Formats: sequence, C-alpha cells, structure tokens
Amino acid sequence: MTALASTDVTVTASQADNDLVPSGPKKIVMATVTFGDGSLTYPTGGVPLPDKSVFGFKKQIQMGIIEDPYNGVATYFHRYDSTNHKIKIAISGTNATSGITPTAVSFKMVLFGA
Repeated sequence: MTALASTDVTVTASQADNDLVPSGPKKIVMATVTFGDGSLTYPTGGVPLPDKSVFGFKKQIQMGIIEDPYNGVATYFHRYDSTNHKIKIAISGTNATSGITPTAVSFKMVLFGA
C-alpha cells in the first residue's frame, strides 16, 4: 500500500483565522487539517505536511497544538513534530510504526510562528 504524502493532506485556513493576534510577537493561525482514507498507510516518521506557506507562514512554524479529533474516544493521539514538520500518531501512548491505515481524520490546529 502507498504511504500518505504531503499532497494527500488538505489544509484549510480561512482569512478570518489567519494571524489571530496581528499585534503580537508571533503569528498565530488556526487551520483545519484532513488526511487519510483507509487505503493510504502511515509513513515511517509521521505524516508529512504541505509547505509552511499553505498555513500562512513565511519563515517557520515553531509550535502546533492539535485538537483531539476523536473527543477522547479513540486510542489514536496526534502531535505536531515541529522539527520535521509532520504529524506523529501515537497509539495508546506508543509511537505508531509505519503501515497503519488511518481512516479519514480531520482536526483543528493552532500554529505559532513567523
């Protein structure tokens, strides 16, 4: 099976959610991220995200906070890996290995950067 790529990730960041605190020292953006269809697999190291410009950033994304897409019901947990600009998936607290096939998931992220 084919692994998820950054081209399989959809990012929606409306103008209203772009730069939520324009006078602040960092840019803050809220975006909806969607990926997975049950046929593409989780790649080694995490799901690669599209370029930072898709989120509205020019220089860097320093931190991302992910809303729990499962409302505490599922055993999957998502976190943003700022070093590699990827979404890491953990299963009940253990990092997922490659090969799992996530079904469609959509969640909100709040991102901080420049």
